[in-house]
Amino acid sequence: MIPPALGYFLDRTRRLHPAVCAPVSALAYRGLLRSHPIAATRAVTGVPAGLYLHDVVHTDNGTRSDEEVSAVGAIVRHLMDRLIIDGEGSRPLAGADVLVVAPYNRQVRAIERALEAAGLPGVRVGTVDRFQGQEAAVVVTSLTTSSAAEAPRGLDFLLSRNRLNVALSRAQVAAVLVMSPALLDSSPRSVAELHLLAGLARLRAMACTDLFAVPAHRPGEPTAAAAGDGARDGGPGAGVPEPVTEGARVAGGPRTQMHLPFS
Repeated sequence: MIPPALGYFLDRTRRLHPAVCAPVSALAYRGLLRSHPIAATRAVTGVPAGLYLHDVVHTDNGTRSDEEVSAVGAIVRHLMDRLIIDGEGSRPLAGADVLVVAPYNRQVRAIERALEAAGLPGVRVGTVDRFQGQEAAVVVTSLTTSSAAEAPRGLDFLLSRNRLNVALSRAQVAAVLVMSPALLDSSPRSVAELHLLAGLARLRAMACTDLFAVPAHRPGEPTAAAAGDGARDGGPGAGVPEPVTEGARVAGGPRTQMHLPFS
C-alpha cells in the first residue's frame, strides 16, 4: 500500500479469482483489493479456486530442497489434463498454464530438470524477479528453506510480503504454497520478522486443505461440470475444501500449529 499523496491505489483486479484474491489482499493490501466479476468466470475443472497449502517436512535445506522439488512435480502432474474454463470457452490445461516460483536459482534449476525428466514440458519456472507482470491459471510456490536457521538471506528475503505477493498474485484460479512447516517455528529477532511470520501464518490459516484432496483427472473420464467457484449446484463456494485450522493435519506431515497472536 502507498500513501494517498503518492498515487492511486487500484482496488480491482481482473486476474485473481475472488478465492485467490482474498488471501493476497489480506497479506499485502490490508484487505482492500477486490476481484472484478470477470475474474470469477475462470476455473479449472475439479479444482476449487483458491490458495492451497502443501506442507513438506524436511531439514537442513537452504537454497535447494529435493523434497519440495518432488512435491512440485507431483502437484504439476496432478493438474495436467484438466480443463481450463474461461467465460464460455474451455481447453485442456497444458504446461504453459502452470507457473512455478522459487526464491533461489538452485531450486529453480532443480525443478526445471525434474519436470523435464518427468515429461512435463512447457511449465515456466523462475524466481519472483522473472515473473513480474506474468500470469498463469495455476501458480505453485516453493519456499524451499527448511527453517529460519537455514535461510541464507534471512527471513526478510524469504518471507518478504512483496515477494510473496508477487508470487501468489500471478495465479488466475489457484495458488499452491509448498513449504516446510518448521519455518513457522522461528523465533523472531525483530518486530519486522514478527510481522513477516504473522503474514505467513495468516496465509496458512486462510489456505484450503491440501490439493491432493481433489481427485486427479484421468484422461477419458468425465470432468466436473463446474470447477473453482463451485457454481455447479451449490452456488459460490460450493465444494470448496475447508480451510486449514489450528492443529490440522496437512499433506501427511505432523500437526502444524497456527500462531496468530497478532492481527
